[in-house]
Amino acid sequence: MTGTALKTTLILLTLSLLTGCKTLNLMQDKKEETLQDRLKAYQSTVRWGYPGQAYNFLRQDIAAKTPVPLT
Repeated sequence: MTGTALKTTLILLTLSLLTGCKTLNLMQDKKEETLQDRLKAYQSTVRWGYPGQAYNFLRQDIAAKTPVPLT
């Protein structure tokens, strides 16, 4: 390979790696945002005294086995 072709290949490889890292970071940010939204909703539900609605945050298999308390 000539020097120019090698440099071009290295630049393209570096750019593709950097683009992949940014994509992973965006996916992590989305997960954190979703988690924060869910935590805020749970906090609001528990704070205002709706224990029956708090059971909506359980996994489906656990929620099916757990009775909802009457308050």
